[in-house]
Amino acid sequence: MPDEHHKTEQNPRGRWRAVPDFLTGLFWRVVDGAYPICYRTGIRTMRVGLRFRRLFHRLWKPIRAFFERMVERYWLPSRQRSRAEREAFRRDRKRAHRWIRYTWKRNRWLGLWRAIRLPFQMIRHHHRLLLGAFDVLLPVAGVILLAFVIRYWHGATFALRLTYHGQYVGNIADEAVFDTAAALAEGRVLNVEKSFSVDRTPQLTLTLAQRDDLLDENRLCDIILGSYGDEVKQLSGIYVDGTFVGSTDSVKKVNVLLQSILDNYADTHEQTFMHDVTTSFVQQVELVDGLYPTSTQLNLTQVKTLLTDRAAGEEYYTVQAGDTLTAIAQAHGLTRKQLLSLNPSVSADEIKAGTRLLVKASSSYLDVQMVCEEVQENTVPFEQETVPDTSRYVGDNYVKIPGVEGVTQVTYTVVYMDDQEVSRTKLSEEVVQQPVTQINAVGAKTVDNSGSTPGDGVATGGFSWPLPSSYSVGETYGYQAGRFHNGIDIYGDYGAPILAADGGTVVEAVPYGYNGGWGLNVLIDHGNGYMTRYAHCSSIAVTAGEKVSKGQLIGFVGSTGYSTCNHLHFEVYVDGNRVDPYPFIAG
Repeated sequence: MPDEHHKTEQNPRGRWRAVPDFLTGLFWRVVDGAYPICYRTGIRTMRVGLRFRRLFHRLWKPIRAFFERMVERYWLPSRQRSRAEREAFRRDRKRAHRWIRYTWKRNRWLGLWRAIRLPFQMIRHHHRLLLGAFDVLLPVAGVILLAFVIRYWHGATFALRLTYHGQYVGNIADEAVFDTAAALAEGRVLNVEKSFSVDRTPQLTLTLAQRDDLLDENRLCDIILGSYGDEVKQLSGIYVDGTFVGSTDSVKKVNVLLQSILDNYADTHEQTFMHDVTTSFVQQVELVDGLYPTSTQLNLTQVKTLLTDRAAGEEYYTVQAGDTLTAIAQAHGLTRKQLLSLNPSVSADEIKAGTRLLVKASSSYLDVQMVCEEVQENTVPFEQETVPDTSRYVGDNYVKIPGVEGVTQVTYTVVYMDDQEVSRTKLSEEVVQQPVTQINAVGAKTVDNSGSTPGDGVATGGFSWPLPSSYSVGETYGYQAGRFHNGIDIYGDYGAPILAADGGTVVEAVPYGYNGGWGLNVLIDHGNGYMTRYAHCSSIAVTAGEKVSKGQLIGFVGSTGYSTCNHLHFEVYVDGNRVDPYPFIAG
């Protein structure tokens, strides 16, 4: 076993020499197994192909022979005879032409007679050629005739033959066409007194007609209006939301008038919105050409008044004695509720004679819709972040980096109707200025007395700031609100540490009570006639007679005594007199 292992290590290539032999053997085994299958499949395919080939030849041979016999028996002889007849016809025509010319020169009457007899002779001698041509042309003519018949019947339909006032008018598709045309005719007349009406009982009979010849509603409307005695004229009717309001003879001027109304409205509001303004009419205005009574024709001034004055198209009714709201509403095609909605100031219980009621609102007044883009600037509030500041004492908080609000521009598509906003759609929003986060610094430095020896009582001759966590000064030394203030008030958080302004001996350390309004306070004697007082403490950390060093913790900010908030009341005494402490600690 060790020898074999050693042999493998000495000749590592011997281990890989067996791998190709294995793959080679596998390959040949696959080939040996697949070859018979492929061989048999190929042989079988060839046999089937040869069998189909022999079968095809066996079937095609009689078919081919049949077609060859048909061609030889019928088509070739017919073609040869036809060619021979055409050649004979061509020779006879040339011979007859020469013979007629010769006879015409000798005797014109005889030449004329032979020219007349020539077609009949040609037909008699070449009737087979003519019959062959007829056999060819007859199917072509039949196809053309069939196409014509199909086209005719495809465009034909059953219709109604319309006879109006005893005269034939035309054909219509159905009765609805006449009803619509009659309504259009009545609508083209400003029928205030209801004196105009269309006879709705025409004479209709079933007939067959082409679709292209049928009358539509507008053509039939013109015919109906033309059949009446009133003078009619080719004009353009003005329709507002489908309601006829008048006619005009100048479509171009009316279109210019409508566009000028929109342009004036846009110019009026262009400066207000400072953006492109698109205006359009809320109502649909149409100009329809046709026959209209001349009594409905309006000039341009009348059209402008009708379309721009809201009261121009209104109709009123003066209440008579004995009238009721229901009767008035029915007389004008309204319901009682609709009449009251048109006259909101009218009492529903009783109406007085002489009252004017609005019975028809203006249907021609055009409301202008304005679409514009408005850009609005919005502010984005800034965020706040708090970071510790180890250079300042606990409670000494300040704004390190002021926050700045961001600005965004929002574009809206606003729709106004008669100067009233109808809808507002947000299109886009763009950030003009990113907000700046406000950094609030919080004092994290704690009172450290390691730099001084507690209780040494040594005065340095200079005062330090007694409340390192805050430099916010409220009331100063002097007269404040009608009274004299003997120190300065330094605002601070509750429990903030108070430090001795200089070394010395504690003269007073009042741990409770008001003590003249100071509350809990500490009085330190610094020698040479200088003393300092620390009042309104929440608690004190020294006792009377104790020596303190400069910067030593002596108490905590509070609101004891006569106080309204947390703060340190600090006083300085010189030779027993209280003086302004700020110059001593400001540096």
